[in-house]
Amino acid sequence: MSNAVLIQNPSSAYKDEPGVRYHFPKRYLRRLEACVGDWVIFYEGKTGALGYVAVQKLRDITPDPDDPGHFYANLERDTLWQFEQVVPRNSPMGLAFEHALRGQDGRAMTGGHAVSAVRSISFGEFSDIVQAGLQPLDGPNALPRDADPPALVAPGFADAPQPFEYPGLSDLRQKVLMSRDARDRSFARMVKAAYDGRCAISGLDLRNGFGRAEVQAAHIRPVKHAGPDVVQNGLALSATLH
Repeated sequence: MSNAVLIQNPSSAYKDEPGVRYHFPKRYLRRLEACVGDWVIFYEGKTGALGYVAVQKLRDITPDPDDPGHFYANLERDTLWQFEQVVPRNSPMGLAFEHALRGQDGRAMTGGHAVSAVRSISFGEFSDIVQAGLQPLDGPNALPRDADPPALVAPGFADAPQPFEYPGLSDLRQKVLMSRDARDRSFARMVKAAYDGRCAISGLDLRNGFGRAEVQAAHIRPVKHAGPDVVQNGLALSATLH
């Protein structure tokens, strides 16, 4: 079992199907074979978000029937989880999350290993990136509509988001990444924020007494049919329309 970072840009010369399978040349085969059954992180370069953007579980690897020099890393569709925060290569302390990318000053280098499409990482590095990516969005649209109101509401809205915390490195895979409850809360924050708290069908922007959006986040492709937890698979809907 192992973890890796995979570069996947919105436009690519490879035959990628984001969320479904990752196309790669044979030179990366051993690195990805080590990740089968485990999790990988996706990174977008300058043509994308310029940071780590999502995590997903790798199911298996199959050859490309049309090109013997390439393979497909087939992904478990329902495990795709978009990060709430795009994570830059350097941590807030100015150190590259991936130790192999650190220059003499600790910051991420450009070129060399940094442009390798598949980079193996330790579980500690993987955990640090995931923790940074799943820090909750803030702002009124991302707040839960039914949270207990604070005793005093400052102008602009209620409670600050609680930091993302996981129960320990050994529990991250099962207790966090496979937690439906944690995924649903994260998905709801991202979708409601993306739609500015407004219902996608009716156009209504309903708020409760504490400024929280009343819309709900709905999966377009349902979870029971392997629907991923990404904004593109979500709609903000009023409770009635949901």
